[in-house]
Amino acid sequence: MARPKATGETKSHQQHLLMTPSEVQAIDDWRFKNRIGSRGEAIRRLCQNGLVVHDDIGPALDETSDVVARIAAQHNNLWAMMMQIRGRHEHANPPLPPREWTAEEVIDRALDWSSDLVERSRVLYLDLLSLNNRVYSMSEPSTFAGARKEAERQKLEIESTIDEILWKHQEGENNRRLLAISDWMRAHPEIEGLYQKLSEEQKEEFLDRAVGHVREVADLAGTFSPEEEAKITRRNDEPFDFGAVADLAAASVLLYPADSNEDHARRVLAIFPTADPVMVEMMVVKAIDAAVNRDMSFPS
Repeated sequence: MARPKATGETKSHQQHLLMTPSEVQAIDDWRFKNRIGSRGEAIRRLCQNGLVVHDDIGPALDETSDVVARIAAQHNNLWAMMMQIRGRHEHANPPLPPREWTAEEVIDRALDWSSDLVERSRVLYLDLLSLNNRVYSMSEPSTFAGARKEAERQKLEIESTIDEILWKHQEGENNRRLLAISDWMRAHPEIEGLYQKLSEEQKEEFLDRAVGHVREVADLAGTFSPEEEAKITRRNDEPFDFGAVADLAAASVLLYPADSNEDHARRVLAIFPTADPVMVEMMVVKAIDAAVNRDMSFPS
């Protein structure tokens, strides 16, 4: 919806409308409370508030839905982890594969999940704060133009903060991909030895390229058509962190090219036991196709 321009317009359109006594009283109450000079000015500001809320409430609700889904997904992942730690994986519904977790793995996983939720929650808070500030500022300055200018200033300031948070979130996702690559090298001493012989510049070049490949393959592996989506049966309608699952599928395919599809799927489900096996299998197939001709060798 197009909003009125902030400057450069004259008040040349007069509007006549019928209102109930209670509506007029509510406007006057708001006007007196906020020391607005006239009823007409109060109506103009309230109309602007309505436009702001109408345009911005949708994205805020989407962000809220995303945060709630992520909280539910992480809760389910922690629940599955605890069932495995207690040796009750077979009693889960549906049964989970056996898995031994070290204390370090549990802490790393919990910190990773909590960091993601903190960042997403901060973005949600700032979205709501931006909406609140822009509405509230309409009652503060003495002129409507001043109110619009202050609202826009606050919006830009908060958007800049959100951009910074999202950048940090992207950095966190890249760190997750780096962790998968590091685990792969630690599991293969001969590969770790070759990596350590590289110069610092070559190490950085390899890791940047490897992380980029994982990200690109994961993006393709985690994209489903409506027909493919219909094949996914989320267990008990639980949400999943598609990004993390796709990252692991991509890393497995890129780092263990000789493994079978079943090996890749088993590796992913060992880390994300509540993920839908059908979804994981499709991700693996897509990742294999996307990984063709991607160079994961060390710089020479």
